[in-house]
Amino acid sequence: MEEDIKKINARSISPNYFITELHPDKFTKGTFFGNKVVFGQFFNQDLKGKIRIYEDRVKGWFLDHAKALLKENNADFVVLMICTSYLEGCQQFKEGSSSGGKSKEMIKRALKSLFHISEGQEDILDIFVNGARNGLFHDGITKERISINRDLPVPIIFKKDFGGMIVINPILFFWVIEEDFKEYLDELKNPENKDAREKFEKHWDETHPLSYPKEQKLQ
Repeated sequence: MEEDIKKINARSISPNYFITELHPDKFTKGTFFGNKVVFGQFFNQDLKGKIRIYEDRVKGWFLDHAKALLKENNADFVVLMICTSYLEGCQQFKEGSSSGGKSKEMIKRALKSLFHISEGQEDILDIFVNGARNGLFHDGITKERISINRDLPVPIIFKKDFGGMIVINPILFFWVIEEDFKEYLDELKNPENKDAREKFEKHWDETHPLSYPKEQKLQ
């Protein structure tokens, strides 16, 4: 009966994984059935397990939804917001350290790496951070020097019109982000890439505590 089902203390750490009181030092896979969760296989909280959770988290909570929204006419701002969030989040893992109040510089390094922006195009980086990232996250809309155009043949371009502005194709921009994440996961899963794996785990361990919170209960 419903009232006889034991309630298990648990914390969700990604769409498909939890930390539970049954295995507080493991990652436990769980599947939702209505408002209940059926727990299944569990995994070690080692590097392989952390990569598994990171992949499930970024895809299941962010990129999969952005991809689904690409077919919607009025979803460009949401797609761009998700992509912009990815820039800083993933760059921290790649560098092995938190942005620590220097989000702007972290995002600029990510942009330069992903979109091959040269040293002579620094203006595009500042405009993106101020107009796209800050505009979306602080005001809910990009600022006046950012233009969205799905017909643009490239993901992002700087134009001198109106004193200098950036035009972004959110579909192509997302494709670059999605491909970068695939490549990064492949890099992390290859034991030969020791530097990338060490930096990933360093940032994870510093900012992703995996202790089981006794005060929270799965309802």
